[in-house]
Amino acid sequence: MTPLLEVVGVQAGYGTLPVLFGVDLLIKPGEAVTLRVGNGSAGPSIDVIDHGPGIDDERLKILFDRFQRSDSGSGLGLAIARRVVERHGGTIRVQTKPGSGSTFTIELPPG
Repeated sequence: MTPLLEVVGVQAGYGTLPVLFGVDLLIKPGEAVTLRVGNGSAGPSIDVIDHGPGIDDERLKILFDRFQRSDSGSGLGLAIARRVVERHGGTIRVQTKPGSGSTFTIELPPG
């Protein structure tokens, strides 16, 4: 994806990602988060990239299930995000490596 917009910022506290995804990911205050908006393979694409602890394989299998919590929250954020994105004909996925952070990608159809 060639970004049309890229914002790299330091998260002041727990707030940036819950607004985007309705979820409290394991990003500590002061860690950088990158938001990239551009044209994906078929339409608009949004990436949220962190440099946190990453997600292990066992957790990854259930990450988008309801009531799967990190340290706080209701455990509904990513389940709701997936449902909203899919109802708009899109996809949401995560690429992650333990110890190296995660990239959440939303791809929507054109138009």
